[in-house]
Amino acid sequence: MTLRDQYEADRALWLGSELPWVQSVTYNGASVSASFQIKTEETAEGRRQVAEIIVSADAVASPAYRDAVIIAGETWRVLRTISSDTYSHRLELLRDEAPGWGR
Repeated sequence: MTLRDQYEADRALWLGSELPWVQSVTYNGASVSASFQIKTEETAEGRRQVAEIIVSADAVASPAYRDAVIIAGETWRVLRTISSDTYSHRLELLRDEAPGWGR
C-alpha cells in the first residue's frame, strides 16, 4: 500500500457516515458528508459559536468565503479555509455574526 492509498483509506474512514461526528450537511444546496466540531468562543463582544468541518474535495471543489452550510437546520457561513489539499478541505464556519453577551 502506498502513502496515497493509506491517505485515501483514512479520509474515507474519517468521513464515513457510521461515525458519530460525521453527518450529512447541506453545502451551497448540495448534501455532503462532513466531519465537524462546534465550539463556543468568548470575544470582547460576547460569545459566538464557530465550527470546524472537513469535507471531501470531491464533494466541495472550491470552498469560498460566505458559502452557506446548513447543519441541523441552522445556517453557518464559511469564514476561512484552515487547510486544503487535493482530497479534502478543513473549513472554519461562523454562525453568530452579531454575538450577544453570554447567558
